[in-house]
Amino acid sequence: MNGLSQLRWQDAVDVVVLTLVLYRIYLWLRGTVALQVAVGMLTLVAAAYAASELGLLLTAYLLQGVSAVSVLVIVVIFRDEIRRALTRASPLRLLVSRRDGSPVEHPELPPLAETLFGLARRHLGALIVVPRRDSIKDLVTGGVAVDAVLTGPLVEAIFQKTSPLHDGAVVVAGDRVVKAGALLPLAEQALPLPVGTRHAAAVGLSEVSDALVIAVSEERGVVSLAEHGNLTVMPDAATLARCLRELVGPAPAPPMVRGRLVRDSLVLGTIFVGVVAAWNIVANARDAEEERQVAIEIRGTGAARLEPVPTEVTLRLRGPRRILAGPGGEDLRAWVNVPKSGGDAQVGASAPPGVEIVAVRPARVKLVPAPGTSDADVRSPERTR
Repeated sequence: MNGLSQLRWQDAVDVVVLTLVLYRIYLWLRGTVALQVAVGMLTLVAAAYAASELGLLLTAYLLQGVSAVSVLVIVVIFRDEIRRALTRASPLRLLVSRRDGSPVEHPELPPLAETLFGLARRHLGALIVVPRRDSIKDLVTGGVAVDAVLTGPLVEAIFQKTSPLHDGAVVVAGDRVVKAGALLPLAEQALPLPVGTRHAAAVGLSEVSDALVIAVSEERGVVSLAEHGNLTVMPDAATLARCLRELVGPAPAPPMVRGRLVRDSLVLGTIFVGVVAAWNIVANARDAEEERQVAIEIRGTGAARLEPVPTEVTLRLRGPRRILAGPGGEDLRAWVNVPKSGGDAQVGASAPPGVEIVAVRPARVKLVPAPGTSDADVRSPERTR
């Protein structure tokens, strides 16, 4: 890559920052349809560039058109996901989220575990949302405001099959139920278990926030806990209570198993290589200027008996980096024509297509007899004609 030889420290910072930003976006979108769409878009862009470089004009034109239309379609379809991503990336949001120094207390959550397992034994479905640091205001829609003390009997009453709110989710805050019958975003990823809508909603909310979501299966009588897009079956009420005690409060980092660590490292390396390649393409396509030293040729009658002073000129060239890196001595030429009368000679120069000669220094040179040649030898061809 020719552009790498001219890498500045600003370019290195540019590559590192963009790599980290793209990797962070990957972590946000991992396991979602949006990530698959983003990869498809990058594939279209890469294919359009490759077709253009290979001279496939029609193919490149079609791919560029499809890419342009796809951007508009993605903005319309994924407007909610884009808005959430921008909200999560806001520096103001980060400052606001750190104002609360102490985590929210949930004294009623461990006793809630017994209530949920009681619902599971009677095959009554339930969905409980426990927010943590991330705001879920824009993620949880619908429902009815309750603002009541969180108790087992209240939860049982809400999730009875005769209750009009039993199909939605209950949102708790501290020791209070703030909303019931709420709707959650469904999971974008394929779930490993044959689960229903409740579990898809539990995983969906945990994918886009750090909230904990407890789902009770009506068909199988199983209690599951969703966190960071992972769904874990709870074997008993004691295990669920222990997990709630450990997880509620400051959101811990997602569990990083060896397989995911290796996969994420490969993704990070791929993103880095792609950013470097994109930087090299942009750097080579951008116009640059550089100077080259070129020997002067003498053309015309008596050229063999003359030599220029100086013997080289400096050509200042302007053009794309990828073209400037290519020209060698045979691609750049400088010459003078032997004048009919004495004096200085104007220097002419040529460069490859796409390269502009900005300046020639010096623009004129003096022609003097070559060593061992007299002035009479230089003028002799003129007398013979």
